[in-house]
Amino acid sequence: MSIIDYGTTETGDSIKEITIGDRKGFHVKVITLGATITDIHTKDLHGCYENIVLGYDTLEDYLKDCAYMGATIGRTAGRINSGEQLKDTSVSTKIRDWTAKLEKNQGPNHLHGGSNGFHHRIWTIDDVKENQVTLSLVDGFKEGSLPGNLTVKAKFEITKEQTLSVSYTATTDECTYVNLTNHSYFNLSGKQCSVGGHDLKVAASYFASTDEFQIPLEDLCEVKGTPFDFTEKKSITSALNDDHSQLRLAGGIDHPFKLDQMDACIVYSDTLSKRKMTISADQEYVVIYTGNFLDEASFHAEKHFIKHQGICFETQDIPNAPNRKGFNRLLYPEKTYHNEVSYTFSVE
Repeated sequence: MSIIDYGTTETGDSIKEITIGDRKGFHVKVITLGATITDIHTKDLHGCYENIVLGYDTLEDYLKDCAYMGATIGRTAGRINSGEQLKDTSVSTKIRDWTAKLEKNQGPNHLHGGSNGFHHRIWTIDDVKENQVTLSLVDGFKEGSLPGNLTVKAKFEITKEQTLSVSYTATTDECTYVNLTNHSYFNLSGKQCSVGGHDLKVAASYFASTDEFQIPLEDLCEVKGTPFDFTEKKSITSALNDDHSQLRLAGGIDHPFKLDQMDACIVYSDTLSKRKMTISADQEYVVIYTGNFLDEASFHAEKHFIKHQGICFETQDIPNAPNRKGFNRLLYPEKTYHNEVSYTFSVE
């Protein structure tokens, strides 16, 4: 384990980089800006360790980043329609009705917590051990945000050989909504190439199609008979090359999948390096995003990426959940929000 200075912001805030694990073997690097994963080094079939997540080389690029590269996303992952939060319709008399006007930072939508989301905040190092680090953030209530003062903890832990666990917890002093996720872009080749040649298997019988603003529609669709069917392993290219209207709308995959199981719900592999990543999660949905605009999002940076160079597996609540029928995922002061995902790496 090590902690080093990563750089200083224009306002004089110091950013730290924490490394957990074996620096000569499997290890993970996290920076305090955005509680961001910058590196995950895993071995290929030849025993060669390479970084299999996309990231920048400088703090300056992370500060300008608009691709949410490896960052913790909050308070609300995904899009919320029209930047508005509907009233709490709970029958409980203990909770007052509220309406929050949220920033519209992507067309008519509130995306990933807005321009001052958790990805652009500086987190505090709470606890560090050889194989784990816990960061924390206090997100105070302010005009234009969701109710409540929120205390968030993000723990990154190597739980066993070649397994990274990322867990989020949050508590509030007022009824609110929380939906966190990690936005790492994975490319198991470790190279600057499209992930189209990677194989993917997802335990999901249903996915959500979206409207023109990429807000999930109310009724879920069966994946069967569509390019979104990953219930059996297939190449990502085979889906991206399909002329499905939803793929044209999003420029690729950028859709929520309703998971059928939590354990080993996603298996992602690279045919060349033989690296395999198995994901287990405790959330009902995963938003799979195939880096459809990575080339545009990294245009400002010294380090450039190509379209589809990485894929995100954003385990979370379905986007725009508070505006959907049957919504019941409010966080109350006496409760704790939990979200945990693990990534197990192996060689096929």
